[in-house]
Amino acid sequence: MKRIERLILFMISAAALISLGMPSAFAAAPTITSFTPTSGPTNCVVVVTGSAFTDFPGAQTIVDFTLGAVATPATNFVVISATEIWATVPALTPGNSYNIRVTNPAGTTTSTGTFSSTLGAGGCAPTVDSFVPDCAAAGTVVVIAGTNLLRDDGTTIVGGLVRFNPYATDATHTVPDVDTATSLSVIVTSDATDGPVRVTTFAGGTVLSDTDFIVSSSCAALSIASFTPTSGPVGTSVVITGTDFTNVTSVSFNDVNATFTVDSDTQITATVPVGATTGHIAVTTPSGTASSSTNFTVLSGARPAGPSAVFTQTNPDTCLAAGPNGQTAMEQDFTLDAETRVLVYFTFEWGRLNTHKVGHLSMGLDGRPGSEVPSSTWRFSGTVSTQTSGTVMWTFDNVAAGQHRVNVFANVYFIGGNAGSASADVNECALTVFVIPAA
Repeated sequence: MKRIERLILFMISAAALISLGMPSAFAAAPTITSFTPTSGPTNCVVVVTGSAFTDFPGAQTIVDFTLGAVATPATNFVVISATEIWATVPALTPGNSYNIRVTNPAGTTTSTGTFSSTLGAGGCAPTVDSFVPDCAAAGTVVVIAGTNLLRDDGTTIVGGLVRFNPYATDATHTVPDVDTATSLSVIVTSDATDGPVRVTTFAGGTVLSDTDFIVSSSCAALSIASFTPTSGPVGTSVVITGTDFTNVTSVSFNDVNATFTVDSDTQITATVPVGATTGHIAVTTPSGTASSSTNFTVLSGARPAGPSAVFTQTNPDTCLAAGPNGQTAMEQDFTLDAETRVLVYFTFEWGRLNTHKVGHLSMGLDGRPGSEVPSSTWRFSGTVSTQTSGTVMWTFDNVAAGQHRVNVFANVYFIGGNAGSASADVNECALTVFVIPAA
């Protein structure tokens, strides 16, 4: 009985010590395993991971940045869980490297890695990797994924400011707040229009998403409805139809990534890649991935006889404003699975021409010049309204298998007079590459 009484007394004493903030046999000293980012300016928010961060009340925890014997307390910090603390970088000396230290009544831990103080954003700059959904009406909750998405608002640590195009109104964060350094949950503002999403964290600066958020009350879900042809060898051009293709980031044939062009929100043109095998076609956007309901059959052997289009790129607006120094129009990469002959077609219109000039068009393939269109073919004299259009073809023999790049180059100059004033806008351009297999 006395043994039991002693055990009960010990447990009561331990509980009392914990309630008073005193270390006990049940409280562990904190540890730091990592932190991110590892560089940044004053007010950058650092996420510290480790253990035993909640063994004592947060008020009994100290987080500071140390350089030798000098310790500078974090401006703010929040103990999120037993394994995570958010801390705001205090005013440090740029160019110096500091250890991060966490102390509670059970002990002290110091990071093995160092945090580099910078004047600029350093590693604290935010990124936006994706957002879901990527199309929605005002009032919809959107979850943004990225890195370094937290900010210090002067009182505590919260999610970064989010604005939708035209960036006039701060988006409201959802309640209860579920923001983290890698995820923000916000509500689409009533004034939002189509455009990139903007996130600001003050210390890290501002970032715009690479893809647009589409504002609509009738958003179609990402899907693949059909594709044509349904079979073919490597190098076949496949037209994929479906919905929500605007922000497509990748197209794959049975998990092998392909080169592709987004023709519209409902159509993609992709090329069967080297290494592809029979299987589903998949299309990926920041909102997710859609797979075809049927397989694309990859045929072995050479392509069918005759030209086969690798891709077609169009530009209905001005594709270049050519002058005496020239300019490249319609640059495009493509892949060949075997040595072949390549034909390139370029369709164009000249518009808004100055008088008495000569125009040149030339094609380049991987830096090799192609045949230049004779200047006499594109000799003009006339008024501003003069326009000439046509289609020009270049051929390249014995082009090796692998990745290639083609481009069209154009320039104009006066037959006489001040060459510096010669100019022409090239409009309504279309660039198509065909391959002709060896016999």
